[in-house]
Amino acid sequence: MAPRFALRRLYVGLPVMSLQEIEKAIGNLTPQEFADLRAHINKIEFESEAFDAKIAADFQAGKLDSLMDRALDEDAQNQTEPLP
Repeated sequence: MAPRFALRRLYVGLPVMSLQEIEKAIGNLTPQEFADLRAHINKIEFESEAFDAKIAADFQAGKLDSLMDRALDEDAQNQTEPLP
């Protein structure tokens, strides 16, 4: 879950569009632009699924235990901040 929060911070400051604005922009795409958008979204979904699977496998293998212990220790010592 942490990587998604990190990604959200990368996009701070970018203009925010409403769903209606996004739908209108997509409706104005040429067929080729729409196909390119679909291919891009499919690539992102595939990469996201592969990333999630890797994290799950690493978690099951105990590779994240030290990070989890550190995070829990920092939280117990009130060294953490709430997410926005």
